[in-house]
Amino acid sequence: MANIKKFVREKRAQYLELVGQGNTLTYAADLIGVSYETIRLYRTAHPSYDKKVLAARMTQIDMVADALYTSALGGNVTAQIFWLVNRTRHLPRNDPEKWMHLNSIVVSGPEGKPVEVEIKSKDDLRRFVTDLEQEIDELKSEM
Repeated sequence: MANIKKFVREKRAQYLELVGQGNTLTYAADLIGVSYETIRLYRTAHPSYDKKVLAARMTQIDMVADALYTSALGGNVTAQIFWLVNRTRHLPRNDPEKWMHLNSIVVSGPEGKPVEVEIKSKDDLRRFVTDLEQEIDELKSEM
């Protein structure tokens, strides 16, 4: 049974450090001898601590992003592609296809507006989905 009183200041500090070092939330809890459920309840009851845990997790993400970038610079082609596809998609570009992942498909109506669909029955919905799936398959085969 979870008891947040067992999650004392020292354990809270250790937990943040372990999460910041890249350990999973559950594994970090195991390492300090506190159940993950206890920590989850504490985080719910103490939003300021929850923010610290989220910040520590961002450190994990930053560590992986740094490692990915280092791998990309070192010649790892997969890392290069992944980096460019994910880190440049928000940048303005002359060619909208530049660095776009080949599996990305954008569906829109005339002039880039949303597709308007009138569905009156389940059969209409099934037909629409089937037609859309066929169009997507055709687009994929053209790539």
